[in-house]
Amino acid sequence: MNKHVGRLQREVSEAREHRTGNDSDDSSSEDEEQRPRPSEEEIERMEEKLEAAQADQKNLFLIIFQHNTQVERYSQTLSTLLFTQDLDPHILDAFNQFVALRS
Repeated sequence: MNKHVGRLQREVSEAREHRTGNDSDDSSSEDEEQRPRPSEEEIERMEEKLEAAQADQKNLFLIIFQHNTQVERYSQTLSTLLFTQDLDPHILDAFNQFVALRS
């Protein structure tokens, strides 16, 4: 879901840049030059799709953390595969605090 939202954010940003003609790469390919500029309606549809994906992402996080019994059930697997020492220390600390609350 995070990758999906990130991809949509990039697409909207690129469409806005292409719409205004502010491409930062002066050596753009011929395909990009011949590609029609997106209309305002197309950009608005892309933004709506992005907003819907962000709302889905938010709801997913809320569901996960409100139905914390599922997270607790898989905490050992999550700890082994996801919450390793190379993760951001703030996130790792929050997860460790969550696990400590349940033990």
